[in-house]
Amino acid sequence: MVRKLICRVAKTPPQQLDRPFTTWSLSKLLEYLTEVHQVTISTETVRSILRKAGIRDLRSVRGGT
Repeated sequence: MVRKLICRVAKTPPQQLDRPFTTWSLSKLLEYLTEVHQVTISTETVRSILRKAGIRDLRSVRGGT
């Protein structure tokens, strides 16, 4: 299901998914979902899904140093 995928990816530190940055932004999350999972979805829909899942600040999901 797309909602579960979005939440799982958002909760995973980007570096664990071979991304060259340490925090997700909505645009980076959308880019990853499109590129890797072929999910095309609007920013507002992703924001709504994350909000309903209790994920309010993507910056709090950080990769290791």
